[in-house]
Amino acid sequence: MKKALYQFISVITAVAVILVSYHSVYASSPVSPVHAPKVYYVNPSGNDSNSGSSTAPFKTLVKAVSVLVAGDTLMVSGTFTNQSLIVSKSGTASAPITIVGNNAIINAQGIKNNGISVSGNYINISGFDIRGSLEHGVLIGGKYIKFENSSVHHSVLENGSNGTCSGSGGWGSAVKVMVGGQNITIRGNNVYENCGEGIGITRGVNVIVENNTVRDNFAVNIYIDNSPYVTVQNNTVFCGNTYLRGGGRATGIALAEESYSGWGAQRHHVNVINNYIEGCYDGIASWLPEVAGGKLKDSIISGNVIPSGIRRGITINSGNQNVLIENNQIFGGIYLSYPTGVTLKNNTVTSGATSTPSRTPTATTVKSPTPTRTATFTRTPTITFTPATFTPTLTFTPSKTPVVSHTATLQPTATSTSVNDIVFDDTDNSFVYSSGWQEITDNKAYNGSYRRNPKYDSSITFTFTGETFGILYIDGPSFRKMEVYVNGVLMYTVNRAALKTRYQQRWDYPDLLPEGENTIKIVFTNGNGLFDGIVLRAFGEIPFMKIMPTLTETVPPTASETPTNLPTATPTSPPPTESSSPTPTYYPSPTPTSTP
Repeated sequence: MKKALYQFISVITAVAVILVSYHSVYASSPVSPVHAPKVYYVNPSGNDSNSGSSTAPFKTLVKAVSVLVAGDTLMVSGTFTNQSLIVSKSGTASAPITIVGNNAIINAQGIKNNGISVSGNYINISGFDIRGSLEHGVLIGGKYIKFENSSVHHSVLENGSNGTCSGSGGWGSAVKVMVGGQNITIRGNNVYENCGEGIGITRGVNVIVENNTVRDNFAVNIYIDNSPYVTVQNNTVFCGNTYLRGGGRATGIALAEESYSGWGAQRHHVNVINNYIEGCYDGIASWLPEVAGGKLKDSIISGNVIPSGIRRGITINSGNQNVLIENNQIFGGIYLSYPTGVTLKNNTVTSGATSTPSRTPTATTVKSPTPTRTATFTRTPTITFTPATFTPTLTFTPSKTPVVSHTATLQPTATSTSVNDIVFDDTDNSFVYSSGWQEITDNKAYNGSYRRNPKYDSSITFTFTGETFGILYIDGPSFRKMEVYVNGVLMYTVNRAALKTRYQQRWDYPDLLPEGENTIKIVFTNGNGLFDGIVLRAFGEIPFMKIMPTLTETVPPTASETPTNLPTATPTSPPPTESSSPTPTYYPSPTPTSTP
């Protein structure tokens, strides 16, 4: 009996010791309390010394953001002038920071660079009206950001305002995802009438742009630049006769590959799906790369409806690898500079382009197209199709026989460098320069001088009669594009980027000019204009010379030349995989302009 009692008392004692030990450990190591998400309020009528409650809101955006931590919500109301919403704090995957605009207006008044700037992570922003920014309306450089259900308009004022836009400033975007921006969603916004790009993705990674209405922006409406894993889907894009660039409309959706130090060529897994695009220059375009070895890779253009525009529905000037273009309903055909690497399937091409959209959208219009199929896409697509290889058989047929004009006078300053070349250097008084050009003396340049202009959209105009021409210029690491207009039409965009500065570079116009007098205009859209001269080039033995109406010297007719090798190519057959009706047309037309 005593033994059993002893055992019972021992068990009770052991349990007591365990309980005391557990209590001691718990008391010495308390659990940190979990943050309870809070809701704060801010209104211009408030006070920054307030608590931030609904009845005692903060006054400024700076103060309101300063109190936010992961999981918190900020409710914004009223009009904030000369203020920016700058969010550098971060939420978490399970507790993002949420900022709700409630139709709040952020008006930067041309003073603040950006209306909204986000560098933190896990941030959700919605419900704002952003206007008046100097550079970007919304600038996103963080990760896991959502920007939704807002309006961004009349921004990028460094390029002008109220439809009077230019390239005199930088090339900002109404909504811009910059380098560092990853896992971004831009959804349900109205982006219109900005003096820059509409929505721009520049070195962003894993971005979705969907269900936005984007219209009448000065530069490209939706611009994807050297960014991988980007989906542009179910957007509505319109171009009308406002906010024109050089008198012309912007492209609807463009895929570019500009050069950035240390970034390389990363235009891959870009998918343009189920968008409605009306009235733009080109509906969808993939431009020539500015990066060595750049191509459009592993990408899809599918289910888009493009009923009208200025030139054509789809223009692909880039080289391509594993690209599928299918089930699109477009006007004006599909142009492929390099058909290899592209598969065409079930595209419907309608006739004719129109210069006026059938309707004018309002800032609140959001229209989803009716695609030929429903495309599904995940953030990181796995492309499994294998496109067919198509190498066209080219038949060169001259579009016209040039007529040699024999009444010509040689400009005294022109110097002939070969039998078929006559060079007019930069000092020739026949050139009409825009403001800001300076003459630079340099023995590396042609005839020891060239012209320089740092301004955006600086230009040179030259009128002559002849078969064709070339341009002498200087390229280098800090130089960008040179647009070449012939008789008021943009014909080519020349890339002037090079690893080192090179003098007396020459670009030759690869076609014949119309008979009679022609006017060339060279525009340096990105500034850094460097011009060295014009070369009048003839295919035959007799060079064409500029006609000077005030002079009367006559050159007797001696020859009539017919070119035997023109670069106007017409493929004799379409790609074998193309089964659309009618068959898309391959146009041997020049490269469209690119947006910086």
